[in-house]
Amino acid sequence: MQRFMGMMPSSEVEICKFYKDDAGLKVGIEAGKNGWTVMYADHSSDYKDCVDTAQNNFDKAYKCAEMHVGYLTEIKTSSDECCGEC
Repeated sequence: MQRFMGMMPSSEVEICKFYKDDAGLKVGIEAGKNGWTVMYADHSSDYKDCVDTAQNNFDKAYKCAEMHVGYLTEIKTSSDECCGEC
């Protein structure tokens, strides 16, 4: 997969959700069948190219994010809002 600065191409994103960490900072998670990306409030990211189901890749990304920032609380967003943020 071609990435730009760690970000997945929008055509690859199948799941996109946002969370707040223990400090109240926003964390975004994108996943698709070819990999995942976690985007942190400080504009850093973690990512991995991994061929699997979108849900399995999302679960891996979520665990990675929790390992780095602690417990996550989902922020409900509309699909239009999500696509603008991802």
